[in-house]
Amino acid sequence: MKKIFLFIFITVSCALHAQHKTDVLLQRILLKNTDSLFQAVLSHPDEYRLQIIYTQINRDKNNKPSFTNYYFNVDSLFYFNPASTVKLPLAALSLEKLNEIKMPGINKFTSLQFDSAYQR
Repeated sequence: MKKIFLFIFITVSCALHAQHKTDVLLQRILLKNTDSLFQAVLSHPDEYRLQIIYTQINRDKNNKPSFTNYYFNVDSLFYFNPASTVKLPLAALSLEKLNEIKMPGINKFTSLQFDSAYQR
C-alpha cells in the first residue's frame, strides 16, 4: 500500500512540476502589444521556446525593496539561456589571453566588448 501511495505521489508531483506557469496579469499585458511579429511568437510559445519572467520591484516607505515575479510560459524543464552559456567561457578565455600578452596598460580591469558576428 505504501509503495502505491508513493508512486501516485511522485507521479502527481512530476505532472504538476512539468506544467507551464503563466500569470494572467503578464499574459494580458503581453496580449495588448499589437505588433504582428510579436503576436506570432506569443501565439506559438512552445515553437519559439518563449519564456518570460518579469520581476516587479516595489519599495516600502523605508526604501526596502520587495520583489514580485510574474511568469509567462515558464517551465524549468525547458529553460534555455544561450547568452549565459557564452559569457563565462568568453570571460575566462579573455582573462587567459590578457595574462598571455602582458601588454602595458592592459589588465583584468580593462573594458572589453563582445558583439554579434553578423552585419546589421
